[in-house]
Amino acid sequence: MLKPEPGMPSLIDYEADAQRVFDVVANGGTAIMPVTTGYALLGASRASVMGIFNNKRRAPTKVTALCGSIEMFEAVQIVGDEQRRVIDAITRFFRLPLGVIAPVRLDHPLFSNVDDEILVQSRRDGTMLTLLNGGALADGIAHLSLKHDVAMFGSSANLSTKGTKFRLEDVEPEIRAMADIEIDYGPVLWNAYGKSSTIIDFRDYRVLRVGIAYEQIDHILRKHFSIALDQPAAA
Repeated sequence: MLKPEPGMPSLIDYEADAQRVFDVVANGGTAIMPVTTGYALLGASRASVMGIFNNKRRAPTKVTALCGSIEMFEAVQIVGDEQRRVIDAITRFFRLPLGVIAPVRLDHPLFSNVDDEILVQSRRDGTMLTLLNGGALADGIAHLSLKHDVAMFGSSANLSTKGTKFRLEDVEPEIRAMADIEIDYGPVLWNAYGKSSTIIDFRDYRVLRVGIAYEQIDHILRKHFSIALDQPAAA
């Protein structure tokens, strides 16, 4: 799911797959797709996004994430200089997946046509959640999302509290039944962890979820930035 090295032919046409997913979701459909940390649901219309939330049986306190990438983060999320250096270290230098919670630029054209109910459900205290380093497919979809100003929102492709799925065939049938398109890349890159992404609120370095590469992320912040992460909400 990572991009091939320059000059090396790709075994997967990520660009074509991203376009296929974008076309379906932009026209009101729902997709199941792999990111590096698990299989995910993706929608853009009110019916799709709220259908994802309701059919997963999500608790009202849970948010639906904005389809993310480093490009998306730089375009719509707001952080200070220190936070940006930390995020760059984790995602660009060490190339680890990271869920970033940060204030969002709602005046960006990306959000101009987003249904109010989606905005209410996807925001907490003016912040949104994005996943960085979700893989070449996720990056491609986020790029198209920004290019065409069609915000897309998603959540893990599983019933709430039943755990992230790392292969398409492990996704519950009632969840797969929601999808108008499925992309199957086999086991995802970080499946050996048996966890989803680490999520950090970059307003105060509070850990919302201990997940993939948490130990590495914690070490990076302590060693290179003298920052101690706030105690995680849950292990």
